[in-house]
Amino acid sequence: KRAAGPAGLGGASVSRNAAQAKQQQLQAQRARQQSQQTLFTFSTTWKGETKEIQLPVTLTYADLRAAIKKEYGIENHIIVKYKDFDGDFVTISSRMDLRAALTNFAAVAEREAKETGERPGSPIPVIRVEAFPSTVEVVETPDLVQPDVLGENEEQGDDVIEIDEWLLSFATLFRKALGDAAPKEGSLELRTVGLEKCCETLEATVGSPEARALLKAASDKFQEAAAAAIFNWGNVFACNTRRVIDACEPQREDGAGSTDEALAVAAKTQMAALDADYERCIERFQEALKIKSDFFEAPITWGQQAFERAKLYHHLAKDSTGGAKSEAEKTADEMFALAITKYQEAMQMLSPAERDVVLTENSPEAGGVKAQILILWGNVLYEQSQVKQSRGDKKWKADTEAAVAKFNEAGCSKDDIKRALMNHASEEWKNEEDAAKAAGAK
Repeated sequence: KRAAGPAGLGGASVSRNAAQAKQQQLQAQRARQQSQQTLFTFSTTWKGETKEIQLPVTLTYADLRAAIKKEYGIENHIIVKYKDFDGDFVTISSRMDLRAALTNFAAVAEREAKETGERPGSPIPVIRVEAFPSTVEVVETPDLVQPDVLGENEEQGDDVIEIDEWLLSFATLFRKALGDAAPKEGSLELRTVGLEKCCETLEATVGSPEARALLKAASDKFQEAAAAAIFNWGNVFACNTRRVIDACEPQREDGAGSTDEALAVAAKTQMAALDADYERCIERFQEALKIKSDFFEAPITWGQQAFERAKLYHHLAKDSTGGAKSEAEKTADEMFALAITKYQEAMQMLSPAERDVVLTENSPEAGGVKAQILILWGNVLYEQSQVKQSRGDKKWKADTEAAVAKFNEAGCSKDDIKRALMNHASEEWKNEEDAAKAAGAK
C-alpha cells in the first residue's frame, strides 16, 4: 500500500481533491483584492489607553471586537461604543451600526474642517471607538430580521462593509461642490437638495480636475469587475467538466471510488462533451484577459484546465491503439506544455514585489499567489513525469526533479514533498530515507 499523498502536492493527490484547484483560485483572487483594499483607521480606547488599528473595509463587527481584544490583550467580553455627533454613546453590534459610525465621523470631520479651515488628509475619517467591560458577549445583529421558517435551511453569511475609497472621495467632492445646498450633517436627500441642483453640481464635479483621478480609479474597479464576471462565466464550464467526470466515478461496495477510474471512463465516453466545455471555458478566459490583461486568475485556471485535459488524454491514449493512441499522447503532451506556459504567464502578471519574494517553509508569504502558482506548476511536472515513466520514457526523472524544485521554491514542507515522492507511480522513492533525500531534507 502506497503512502497517502499530501493535499496539493503531486498530480495524483490533486486529482483526488477536486476542490483544491478552486480553493487556490479563490486564494489568488482574495490576495488580489486584499492587495488593493482600502483600510479603515479606528482610534480605540480601553481603560484610558488609546491605540490606532487598521482594518479592511470588508470588516464585520466581530472582526472589530476581535481586533480590539487582541490589541489590548483582553480575555473577557467587551462592548464597543462610539460617540455620535451630539456626544452621546452609541453601541456597535452590526454592519448598520458601523455604517452609522462612519457617517457620523465623516460629519464630525467636515465640521472640524470648517472650523479650522484645514482640509482632511483622507476622505475616510478616523473612527473613534471605546471598549467597555461586559458581563455578556454582544452577538452581531443582522441588518434584516426574517421569520425563522424562511431561514431554516439557509446558512447566514457574514455581514460585511464594502466601500471603495474612490466612491467616498467622490462623495466628499460632490458634497463640497454643493456648498450651502448640502445639509450640514447626515446623508444627502435628493428631495431635500433638489434633483435639478444635484444634476448641475454632478456635471460640474465630474468635469473638475480633482475628479479625474477618482474616475480613473472607478474605471479600474469596474474593469476588474467585468473581467471577473466573464472569468467566472468560464468557470461555469470548468465546474460542469468536473461534474461530468465525477459522475463517471464508479462506486465500489465499500463506498470508495477512484478518480483515475473516473478519468478513464470520462475519456472513453464523454470526451466530445468535455472538449466542448473546455473550448467554451477558454473562450471566456481569453475575453477576460482582453478586458484586463493582468488578470492573473485567468491563466492560473486556464493552466489547471489544461492540466486536467492532459490527464484525460493520457487515459484516452491508454485505451487506444495505433494512430489514435499516438494522437491522444500528442494532445496530452501539448496540454502539459500549455499548462506550464500559462503558469509562467501568470507569474509574469504578478507585481515585482510578489514575484521576487523568496518563499520559505512556514513563511507568511507561503500561502500567497506566487506559492500557489509554483505548487500547481510542480503538480504538472510531477504528473508529466508519471506519464512519461508509464510510457517507458527514460527522461521522466528530470520532470520529477523539476517538480521537487518548484515545491521547494514554493516553500512547501519537506515532509509533504517526501510523501509526494513516496507516492510516485515509479516507486523509485518508496523508501522513506530515499524520498527524504530527494526532497532536500537535511
